[in-house]
Amino acid sequence: MTYPFAKYMFPFTVSLSALLAANACLGEQAPARHTLRIEQSVGQDVQTVVAPDNSKYYSTLNGTHFSYRCYDPYTAPSKQAAVEVCEIAPVDLKLTGWPETEVIHLISGQVDITELGGEQVHYSAGDIFVLPQGFKGLWQQKAPLTKVTVRHPLFWKE
Repeated sequence: MTYPFAKYMFPFTVSLSALLAANACLGEQAPARHTLRIEQSVGQDVQTVVAPDNSKYYSTLNGTHFSYRCYDPYTAPSKQAAVEVCEIAPVDLKLTGWPETEVIHLISGQVDITELGGEQVHYSAGDIFVLPQGFKGLWQQKAPLTKVTVRHPLFWKE
């Protein structure tokens, strides 16, 4: 099986490496020198966010609504990249130029992603894929999913 998003992985890796090097050059505090365990679920105390049905970057389809619960266990000192764990309710989205690159590891659930004018690719628990900045296409998710994501550059910083 070929993954049409694989071509975007190398530039992201280079960008993240450059980001960490830039932190050091700018005299920012270096990242912690210990490992950090990332929990693969979202705590019950995290509130559900109900996003608008339409934005500059997406619109909901088929009567679905975009809601999620997320926490950020790590943000780079430069505030340019972060690790995020999210639970997302079922939703169909038309993505119209996604503002961030996301390296996504699905912990549970499934999603079908169709690049504009391209073929549909199915991802399920255990898969890792890249949703590149500027992506246009469909995100179709029929059941809840949990994902761990590395986001860069950070567009949503709350």
